[in-house]
Amino acid sequence: MSQQLIKKICKDIVSINNDTGPVIIGIDGPTAVGKTFLAKNLKSKLKSKFKSIWICQLDWTLKSRNYRSSSLKEFRRKRNNFYYEAQDHMSLNIISENLKKIKNHNFDKKNFLKLKISSLYDRQGSSKNDLTVKTTIYKNTLIIVEGHYTSIPTLNILIDYNILLLGDKKELLNRKISRVKHYRSSSDTTEYFNLIDIPSFTNHLTLFQNNYNLIIDNTLYRKPIIKTNDYVKFWISRVFDKKSLNKSSLDDFIENNFYPSLSKDLNLKYFFKSFLSEIANFDDFVSRNIKVNIEEINIDLSSFLKNLLVRVNKQIKKNKNILLLDFTNNFHKIYYKKAPFYFGLRLINNSYKPENSEKINFIVKVENKNLIIDVYWKGGVETIFVQRDLGKTLKNYNFIFDKKNIRKFDISKNFKKKELMAYIPTNFLYFNFINDYYKVKQVFTNKEESTISAAEIIENFYNKEVFWIHRFSKFCERDFIFNVASSLGIRSFPIGNYLISFKLFNRSLEKKISDFLKGWNVPKESKKIQEKSKKDYDKKIDINRDNFVKYVNKKTKLFRAFDNSLFLKKGSFFNVDQKILKKDLETLLSSKNRNVRKGITLLIDKNFNNLGLNIDELWKDKIHTNKKTITLNSLTNISPSILSDIYFWLSVKKENSSILAANVYDIRKGSFDIESYLRAAQSTNSPIVIQTSFNAIGQREKRVKNGLEGYLKLKDGPGDFVKNSYLAARNAYLTNEKNFLFGLGLDHVDIRYDKPKGRVKNFIKNFQKYNLITHYTLDGSYILEKNTRKNFEREKKKLFNEVIDFEVDIIKLINNYDIFDYEFCASELSYVGNDKRMYIPSTKDLLFFSKTLFSKLNKEKLSLINMRPKLIIGNLGTTHHGHDNKTVKVETSASWVKETKKFNFVSAVLHGTSRSHPDTLRKAVVGCKKINVAGDFLQCFVSNLPEKLKKIVKSEHDQEKRKLHFIRKDLNMIPHSKKEEIKKSLSYKCLDLMRSINSPVLTDMDINYFKYKLYNYDKLQINTITKSVIKEINNLNKININLKRKSNSIFLPSPIEVEYGNYFKEIINLSNKLGFKRFHIDVGDGKFINRLLNVENKVSYIKQQSPQNIVHLHLMVMNPHIGQKDNFIKRYSDLGADYIGIHRKAFTNNKEIDETIILIKGLNKKVGIFIEVDELIDEDLLSKIIRHKINWIVLMGVPVGFGGQFFNEQILFKAKTLRQFSIKNKLDLKIEIDGGLNRDNILLCQKFGVNYLAGWSLVKSDNLKNYQKNISLINKKLKNDL
Repeated sequence: MSQQLIKKICKDIVSINNDTGPVIIGIDGPTAVGKTFLAKNLKSKLKSKFKSIWICQLDWTLKSRNYRSSSLKEFRRKRNNFYYEAQDHMSLNIISENLKKIKNHNFDKKNFLKLKISSLYDRQGSSKNDLTVKTTIYKNTLIIVEGHYTSIPTLNILIDYNILLLGDKKELLNRKISRVKHYRSSSDTTEYFNLIDIPSFTNHLTLFQNNYNLIIDNTLYRKPIIKTNDYVKFWISRVFDKKSLNKSSLDDFIENNFYPSLSKDLNLKYFFKSFLSEIANFDDFVSRNIKVNIEEINIDLSSFLKNLLVRVNKQIKKNKNILLLDFTNNFHKIYYKKAPFYFGLRLINNSYKPENSEKINFIVKVENKNLIIDVYWKGGVETIFVQRDLGKTLKNYNFIFDKKNIRKFDISKNFKKKELMAYIPTNFLYFNFINDYYKVKQVFTNKEESTISAAEIIENFYNKEVFWIHRFSKFCERDFIFNVASSLGIRSFPIGNYLISFKLFNRSLEKKISDFLKGWNVPKESKKIQEKSKKDYDKKIDINRDNFVKYVNKKTKLFRAFDNSLFLKKGSFFNVDQKILKKDLETLLSSKNRNVRKGITLLIDKNFNNLGLNIDELWKDKIHTNKKTITLNSLTNISPSILSDIYFWLSVKKENSSILAANVYDIRKGSFDIESYLRAAQSTNSPIVIQTSFNAIGQREKRVKNGLEGYLKLKDGPGDFVKNSYLAARNAYLTNEKNFLFGLGLDHVDIRYDKPKGRVKNFIKNFQKYNLITHYTLDGSYILEKNTRKNFEREKKKLFNEVIDFEVDIIKLINNYDIFDYEFCASELSYVGNDKRMYIPSTKDLLFFSKTLFSKLNKEKLSLINMRPKLIIGNLGTTHHGHDNKTVKVETSASWVKETKKFNFVSAVLHGTSRSHPDTLRKAVVGCKKINVAGDFLQCFVSNLPEKLKKIVKSEHDQEKRKLHFIRKDLNMIPHSKKEEIKKSLSYKCLDLMRSINSPVLTDMDINYFKYKLYNYDKLQINTITKSVIKEINNLNKININLKRKSNSIFLPSPIEVEYGNYFKEIINLSNKLGFKRFHIDVGDGKFINRLLNVENKVSYIKQQSPQNIVHLHLMVMNPHIGQKDNFIKRYSDLGADYIGIHRKAFTNNKEIDETIILIKGLNKKVGIFIEVDELIDEDLLSKIIRHKINWIVLMGVPVGFGGQFFNEQILFKAKTLRQFSIKNKLDLKIEIDGGLNRDNILLCQKFGVNYLAGWSLVKSDNLKNYQKNISLINKKLKNDL
């Protein structure tokens, strides 16, 4: 190798800054490329720079020759490629485990580490696994890991600098033949090279090609060339023929794409036969159900899939295998006829421990054109697929099998230099330092699987550099996608409910992100509890979803729940029994299950866009606003929110930013402080917590004379706080309807005030009546403070357990305890008078507290909280209601969190800030993502009161709070101008504090993402929502613009889902006998819509039956005018289509639309324009109607594609607009509605002046008798309605 290049490599290695231990480099490449020579050369050149240099050979990890020969037997016999040398022939974990030991060794404590590695393969000697290697590693040792596959993740994460050598295929083969000629023939070497060496290294590179610092073309030893990353693609294209990848036989696929030991362990041949058959059944089930309306569906996708798994597992049980469902995506879309649908499965063998078990992950994709099963495992990604049209019955699923990770490694798709795709829910979750390395294109994915599925995003990693953050509802989903991503060589960090994944060529950035995300893994000894906690968390979600479905289907008559989503049985709110509807709505809106309340809210919002709610009817009190109504969505925006995800992300990003928690003292209607703080936070788009303490609003126990009572002396402390905070939020929101993010918190539920014993429990129970508290601060720290024994250090672990017992007992009293924000007090805090004898905890103390709580929550069956972000309180030296002493160490909070985050304690909380210097607050943000302020706000409030009131409450050390109850009524009498002055001062104070702690400033998108709406409604609000829905229905039903015309709408059978054949012919003949002469026929090209609908024979037959038959042709076709001699328009015109309708979106420009209209008219056909659900009646359309004298417009009642969809009532207003336009302009305009029709809404359509009604779901039947009955009923309804 050239000396110039050697110098460059040596310089790069020497420049690696590794203060903690040895430098590790890797040299990777295919056989005979020169790895060993380079390793020896570097050792020679660098020996003066390092205390020692150890060359670690990966060939040592080869398994026995007998095992390898046996493994390859069938591959060589059938001359199949073998892709899995790294996975099957080598035990690379032997080296990675020893490198881990080196990385984890503390060389400052002990300056050397002795290694002894046994049972290694001795290639140079015995050719057996009897080699033992001994070495001593020092802090200044250079370790050169040389051999195939240094870029596999388990090695790559330990290697500081990775080199890839490549070379010309012919040259590499010649070198290998020369190297092994003394023990292997040229023909055997060539065969091995082509069947094993090249395929295995090709497979390896397609997965891990990004894990190199330097790529070198080493074809010419003396003239090596440094290459860019794209050279890997070029090299693969030169050495590997992809033609060999496709397999048409399942047996060939299994034999070629999986190595024998894996195939045997999981009995893959037996498994796949059963599995593929059941997946075909699932696809057929989807195809049948996507064509029908919801009233005809008896079982949802989730239930069908569960039954499918039962059947598969029954068959594979004898092999001790089990197939698990880990991931589903948006199954509810089937009811809106929108593919694709995804689900993820995991196959494991129960004979082994989970960590040792071979596993295969499957993502099944039911798409419009394909059924795809992607198979992810440690050998890469295989794919099984069949092309078909969703909605059509397929008798035989002739699957094709392929190796996807090699197939998709496309040389034509070069990586764009310094261009990165970033898939993130919202911008707040992004790491801004990435912009220093790449030009970034951001794609916002919103909540979980709502916009784009994880299964879709994974596809981008094959040929792009990608950074991706995704939140998952369930941990099994997160872990499943983590394993899928790992199969593709994607680096991922599962933290909380999130997966942070990336595949980058920039090794510096990759290392920076990896270092940035370290430290979140729970210790080994707590892993078992973590796994149980994850399962419990997921189980609770499944139970909630099941309860949602059961509740809706049992408690209501008009609604159905399928696949965790809510639907109306008839698909429409219109023309249902309003008494039943009212009762059902009240039942759903008042449910204790948030999923139910959320489901009905979203369904109402979907069907009644911007539903107006009368403000005067929503609340009892008089509201000073110019607005008369607000929307249902606006009403839900007033809700307080869980903020745990923001605390979590502030911690993950190490943002020097905190959320302000403001303690309030004016708890009454018209409160000065609550509304002021909310408005201040709203003005800057910053989250805030409004809170009060048990000490402030706690009740006096009736059974005890002169017992403790909250110092604010409220009649109903919990009720007054919740109700007045909500009203303040409402008033703030109604001013500008600007969404905001706030929590309602209960500060210091303190054991010191549990007098008499049980008072705390009664208080918490009382709070459960009000479903708006989102944050609880649990404080048993007085147990530590009251201890005066000298042996405190020895006893403190026992005392910590007592503190934890008290705090855990409170959680047991909280309804739906698992969703809220929790703050656990781990040590007593400093108050005026006791600040000199306070115990300041160490990081070790807080780690003990966190770990013990983790275990306790599991023991008490509260393990769901283990998986949620939590906050921790420890004494940082600040003092409640007094000046801080000299022991303030707020920066210590960062070291606490560094350790406690392993147990999901994502932030410390700063308390006792009454007289803290602004610099103290600024410093605290490094570890405290929530900062409580009480005394400062109290003093601001009191100092701005009128002098007369100020004198009444004047005290020291913030004790004014204990006298505020004397002036509560007087606060209402303060003049308006003075009230505004007080509010302004409090608002300024709040803004000043938020600036001091650098409160996060959110975008509207951030707020929508983080907002966890509670969807809680009181009786008045439920009544108002129900009343508004029924009013909207009645308003629509009153409209009848057809009164003057006195003509009925004509129904057109539209047999889109009926295949051409005898039954189709019988339907046409019977329709003619019954007097139906018009038919609506759909054409699809597979491009404009995903379905291919060739209906030439249908049109021909209809026209042959009677010259009086009229065909309304719906062209769902891109560019139907293109083609000189033959195009869709000419073809169907020649077949006899009478009306030919087009979509404006099917053309490139307006000129083409005009030309096509002229073409259709020139063929003496009626021309029509189809208006889709989301299209507007715009000036362009209206001018076309007049200019081209168009007299037929079709309004789509559903999105184009499949029948059986829900009708969109909003299109009726388009019909009204068109009818009024036609009357005004004296046009004979025929209006047709296509899709979503049922026996009820056809009458609405008729009232809105619609001439033609095209549909199939409302008349279809499996037999002619019922078809005749259905279509006759429709005809009768339309005639009798006039």
